[in-house]
Amino acid sequence: MLDTKAITDMLTAEIQVNDSYRLSEKDHVALLKELERISNLLTAVKTDVATHAEERGLHTSRGCKDLAILLRSELNITPAEANRRSRLVRELPKLPNTRQAVYTGAISGEHALVIPMPSSASPSSTRVRPTRLWRRRHAR
Repeated sequence: MLDTKAITDMLTAEIQVNDSYRLSEKDHVALLKELERISNLLTAVKTDVATHAEERGLHTSRGCKDLAILLRSELNITPAEANRRSRLVRELPKLPNTRQAVYTGAISGEHALVIPMPSSASPSSTRVRPTRLWRRRHAR
């Protein structure tokens, strides 16, 4: 089981020290990248925990219509964030390469949800079309 108290204590101590200004530019950028990776890994852990909550029917036992409502009411997060997390629970299993990228910390949950599903995974009448921004970023 994840020791959330130890993680919370460690992050709280880091906030109190607040000494990243002492880092060289190179080390500062490296720290930013590593913190982003940690954030992405935390998204993977939260997705797993939310998946297990859905599998257990936790939303039903708490009087909620679905997982998104449970997350919103119990975690005090916005409806948009609750829906995003619920989508990760539903959609990541259908996208094994994307799921692997999230679960290794390579991409964020937000990034995972803008990667279009392969046409074989979505009904032909509702094919996902990449946005102009996505096409521009991935045209290389």
